[in-house]
Amino acid sequence: MKLEGPHILLTYLLSTIVSLAVFQTPLNVVFTYTGYAIWLVLGLSAFASRLPARNAARLTLREVLTYE
Repeated sequence: MKLEGPHILLTYLLSTIVSLAVFQTPLNVVFTYTGYAIWLVLGLSAFASRLPARNAARLTLREVLTYE
């Protein structure tokens, strides 16, 4: 797997900072296809749930009670 881009550098940097703060030793960063798939599913589901939640938040109490 070819690793490129600024997000990879940011991942290594944040991993080192957090692991040194918590464990006092750096951790190895491993990128896998399973990890990418999990983050893709989580990202898409968070994005897909945003529109209905935003629409529900715009409703007034009267509209909500009328709907039921």
